[in-house]
Order: sequence, then C-alpha cells, then structure tokens
Amino acid sequence: MPTRDTARGIHLIDIPGSGVSEIRAHPEGTVGHLGLTAPTAAGSTGGRIDALRITRPDPGLHWARAAITAAGERLRARGCGYAQVTLPTAGHPLLPAFRALGYRELARTRSTPLGGRQPVDGAYTLHALTERGFLDWLPLFRADYREALRRGGVPAAEAEAGAARWAADLTAHRLDSHRYLLRSLSHRGVPVGHLWAGVTRGPQTRALVHDVRIAAAHRGQGHGRALLRAAENEALSLGCSTLSLSVFADNRPAQRLYDALGYPVSGVVLLRRLTG
Repeated sequence: MPTRDTARGIHLIDIPGSGVSEIRAHPEGTVGHLGLTAPTAAGSTGGRIDALRITRPDPGLHWARAAITAAGERLRARGCGYAQVTLPTAGHPLLPAFRALGYRELARTRSTPLGGRQPVDGAYTLHALTERGFLDWLPLFRADYREALRRGGVPAAEAEAGAARWAADLTAHRLDSHRYLLRSLSHRGVPVGHLWAGVTRGPQTRALVHDVRIAAAHRGQGHGRALLRAAENEALSLGCSTLSLSVFADNRPAQRLYDALGYPVSGVVLLRRLTG
C-alpha cells in the first residue's frame, strides 16, 4: 500500500516480494528506491534503512531528506524505537541529509587487506588469553560495550541485552580457536593489553576485531599499534586475507590509531531514536 509524505510530496510504492519501495514524486515520477528492515531479533526495537538510492538529480537533497523522513515514519509504525543505517564511506553524499534529520554517528567500520608480515618489536609477545585473564577482561568489555551503545542512542534495556548476549556467547565459545581469537599482549613480560577477534572461514577467510584494549596504566606508549600489528600477523598465519574492525564513534584515541595505521573507513553507522 502506498504511503505519502504530504509535506514533501512523495509516495512510497512497495514493489511486491522485494522489500523495496519506489520513491515517487509528482510530476517527476520515480526518483529513487528505499529498502527497510524491521527488527527480527527478540527484544530488538532497531529498524534498518538497508538501501536508499536517489536516481534523479537532487542537489539540495530534497528527495533524500523526504525519503529518510518517510523511512523513519514507516519504521516507527512497525514498532521500531530507533533507526540505523550504514553508509559505505565517511564522505558519502547522503551523510549531510541524515545528519540534518538527527542521525548521529554510532560507529565506524574499517578494513585492510593483509599482505606481508608486519614488523613488531621483539619486546612484545602475543599469547593466548588465560582463564584468569578472560575472567578479568570480560566484565570490562561488557560494561564498555553496553555504555557505548547507550551513548549512541540504543535504549538502555536493549544495550544491556546486547552486551549480555555477547558475554554469554564468549563464555560458551572462548576455547573455540576456530571461532574466536582471545589474546593477551605483554611488553617485556608485563601484560599491557587484550584483543578479541572473530575468524570467518570460507573462500576468503577474514578476521574481525571486536575489542582492542590497552590497560589504563600503559596507554599512550605505542602498545595499541603493536597489538594491532601482531594481530595482523596472527590473522595472516591463519590464512586471513582481510582484517576488519568496528570502533565506536566517540572512541577518539582508537580512531586516531586506526587512521595512523592506514585502516580505511569501510562503513559509517548512523542511528536516530524514533521514540522517547
């Protein structure tokens, strides 16, 4: 069934069986396409804008803003408490339209191809996280992840549930080296940091870094750079062709580190509360 944004003069016309709607304006006709997904995970109220493409010249982002507004209205009508979208670059042309309508940056994803081994100072050692180390690290990760989601606009109960799911999965599978890499970094025999990464195996095996953590007393000494370079080498030894990571937008020190290491931005995750 078509819906109309009367303030901006557009219609959304669903394309049956596709999950995509045409964006139509009068008298121009079809000016773009919009794809939405309502939440499917139990307890989630987050909807997604999966695709937004404007196919006519839109120098003032008029139709883009109209479509983004209509997307939010549709997702709210489907019971969504917030809307999320991932743009592929930090300079995407639709980014100003999303920001103007109240979308805030939640996180950035970065990805780098793995070639030859990286030089790492011999004073560093990367080794498997011990059981004691895991039990010390897990509550820190859980609390930080929950609070980062809350700061980004995810409802408190949902942020807590998301952190709890990760904690439960880690607890159940921490010894599964085919699924997770849990590592500790030592400098001259002193533990200075931890790393958690997942490994996706297939035609192209990839490593996805979920958490990089340098102990507060050891920050600002180059240990983060050493930990990432050591992680690249280990991922390469496992046959990974790419190392990717996701970092919350307000983690400025980490963003600066990844810029310095040359990790290009592969996605900008934006979020806007629709209720409350």
